Amino acid sequence: MAIRPNNTDGTGTLETALTQLRGGALRVLWARSLGAHVPIALLVSGTAVLVLRFVADLSRQQAALALLVVVITPFTAWLVARGRIPARPYLIAWLDRRSGGTGRVLTHFDVQDERWSEAAASDFKRMSARAKPQTPDFSPLAWRSLPAGLFACAALWFQPLEASAFPPVALFESMLSGMTERLNDLEDLGLMDDERVEELAERLSNIELRLADGNLEQALESMDRFSKNLSEESSRIAEMLATAREKIESIPSEDLAALAEALQEMAKSFAGSPLAAEAAEKAEALMKGLEGMDLAGMDMSALRGMDLSKFGEMPGALSAELAAKLSEMAQAGFLDQAGLASALARRGKLGNLKDFKFKHAEDCASKAGGL
Repeated sequence: MAIRPNNTDGTGTLETALTQLRGGALRVLWARSLGAHVPIALLVSGTAVLVLRFVADLSRQQAALALLVVVITPFTAWLVARGRIPARPYLIAWLDRRSGGTGRVLTHFDVQDERWSEAAASDFKRMSARAKPQTPDFSPLAWRSLPAGLFACAALWFQPLEASAFPPVALFESMLSGMTERLNDLEDLGLMDDERVEELAERLSNIELRLADGNLEQALESMDRFSKNLSEESSRIAEMLATAREKIESIPSEDLAALAEALQEMAKSFAGSPLAAEAAEKAEALMKGLEGMDLAGMDMSALRGMDLSKFGEMPGALSAELAAKLSEMAQAGFLDQAGLASALARRGKLGNLKDFKFKHAEDCASKAGGL
């Protein structure tokens, strides 16, 4: 709105115009400062609401008090705008420019001569009707405050999830079911002793009881420990299989006693498991086959008609069985491809037979130089 005189006196008209010009400048600067203060206040208060609701665990009504910061923004914007109002000499120069820029308004306020007052007032009256109104622009306030306001509303509206509701019990039950299946798969491989299986199964039962009692945090910690222990258990079994296979392959097929001893050691390593029972049975059968046989001093004619091929083929067959067990572990997800390849690459080196002593029979043709 254009500034218009409210009296006919030249001095009074210009003083009033100067006061109105100062007030218009204050309103423009206040709107501009408000466009900066309100968005900042909304962002700060919205952040405070989030902190109060998620960290301090306050209710929505209590946290909403943080939004009262926005209420003081008109006052803070007014203080800032008031400090930015141009000084009186600048306002007089601005008023002279609005009066046509003749310099008469400047001279009037500078020399305070009545002879200039009427002419300066006349210039102001003539030009003020065409002057651009000093209207505050609140559009920056609107588009700047909208995103910040939406953020503050979202912070106030969003409901924090209760600790007892996250994660859901169904998720824990699904995790527990998966661990039970993995334990069953490892047991089906026949590589674990029964006591260890029962111990792990009992731990799963305790976890299930904690879930039923609502102790979700303890149940989660127990499941994490169980998963790590199961991984360690499978890694230990894979290492034992690779070691046993490597040792068996290092035994010459002729050294049946060493093969029987290796089978007995493997039975001890996997004690309590089906694999241990199989190894012990094979070791016993091999020892019975060797019972009474002194390969170092017996008459070789006693070996005539005895089928020892099944003993000679035993190391290779055992190695293949152990390799198959490693492959089954990989298929069940207890051994990755890199671990499987590393385990299978550990092949035994054939032992040295220099200490193997052989004594010819008295009637042996080769002893007398024959064939």
